[in-house]
Amino acid sequence: MPNDLGWPEPFPDVVADLRSSGQQSEDAPRRQEQVDLLVGVAGLTSEEDTLVDILRRRREDAGEDVVRLEVAETGRDRPTAVVPRELLLREGGRDSTAALRTLEEAGFSRARFADSDVGCEELLGRVSPFTAPEGTDIDYVRRTAERLAQEGFSAAPSAVMALHQIPRSRIVVKAGAGPARTEVRDDPEIRMRGFHEPSNGVLVAVIDTGIADIVRKDRWLNEVPRSPDSIDPLDAFPAVAGQPAGNGKLDFAAGHGTFAAGIVRQIDPEAQIRCYAALDSDGFATEFAVACAMIRAVKDGAQVINLSLGMQSVDNQPCLALEVALDVIEAMSEGSEPPVLVASAGNYGTRDPVWPAASRRVVSVAGLTAALQPATWSSRGTWVDCSTVAEGIVSTFVMGEEDPEFGGNESYPLDAWAVWVGTSFAAPQIAGATSRMCRELGLSPREAARRIIRLGRAIPDFGRAVRLLPGT
Repeated sequence: MPNDLGWPEPFPDVVADLRSSGQQSEDAPRRQEQVDLLVGVAGLTSEEDTLVDILRRRREDAGEDVVRLEVAETGRDRPTAVVPRELLLREGGRDSTAALRTLEEAGFSRARFADSDVGCEELLGRVSPFTAPEGTDIDYVRRTAERLAQEGFSAAPSAVMALHQIPRSRIVVKAGAGPARTEVRDDPEIRMRGFHEPSNGVLVAVIDTGIADIVRKDRWLNEVPRSPDSIDPLDAFPAVAGQPAGNGKLDFAAGHGTFAAGIVRQIDPEAQIRCYAALDSDGFATEFAVACAMIRAVKDGAQVINLSLGMQSVDNQPCLALEVALDVIEAMSEGSEPPVLVASAGNYGTRDPVWPAASRRVVSVAGLTAALQPATWSSRGTWVDCSTVAEGIVSTFVMGEEDPEFGGNESYPLDAWAVWVGTSFAAPQIAGATSRMCRELGLSPREAARRIIRLGRAIPDFGRAVRLLPGT
């Protein structure tokens, strides 16, 4: 229903801020710092290249399963990240003998599947990673992919999914300057909203960095299952093979998944949330790993899947493994409606597509200011389905100390809350709204998502704007 201003609110009870008015005022300057960094007003001048080097160095001596990074030019303003020397080939549906011969001639070898991907049999035989010879670079991989395309095969460099954007001269954490510690009101209703006993609520999968293995005294998210594939380690880097990981500080993207899960819980207190640690605690994953997590979530019964991640592709085309995963998910549905996948549109401030959000089979969510205006830093375009407030969003965070190497000095207690900026925190609002609409009205996930979007107000390049959390 519309509020006094005529702005549609699917669930008016959600809009109330969890903080006191004084805390909201205190948080406003930090929210502005995060926004300024995203739009480049307060960039990382002399430290720009150093930050990229730090993130690479933190993983270069780690084991084989740790994601490596190579920055690749896209021909547009914004470079992207790829797995060094790796190419994905779409197999199945046609004889790939000629493609394998071309790869062999170019010196490529079939890559080993990571241990975490072994259980993803649905992708085997459909899309395969291949590794280029030592000493080659992204240009060599791209030329090989172009040669395969001329021969009629689908191939592309293997993209790195991230919680970051990679501009030409700096790497910026996807949520801006990082989270800022905040406090919520000491209110019994707030405490009760954060925990629910097992129920018949809609299963929402949050594919992200995972959830912190912490038992909160305020009980928020304590009922979310913890398992080896769902835990955010918080401190896994620097990583050196054969040595204890971490440095006692929070990693670059630590707590991102816990924050996203807390947003789902705020919108739908009865959602069943299950977290998947597809991205590492610095915020990176191969697209293949994310594709596998999507399929695992569907096999586990997820009806709504939140993807607060993404990346621009080298050639502006859909990421191959993600598209194959979407094909698999549709096939798994066996004639019934597949689950709804919701993804953040990205923080690039351009109309260039960000994947997987730009896929026609995914609900893409852009970011608005707290005043419900288009955020200048948000990705946008005709491929965006909807938008909601993404500046100064409040949610659950993790216990620990920020790493001074990234410019942080915040210390977070056990029952931490934080305020953060980014489309990463718009997407889980729509995911939570979809699950709640399913539960309250008995709709299928896709019917619920369509109804929520229809309730919104049309904004050019931002789809239909929906008012959910208040922001700062």
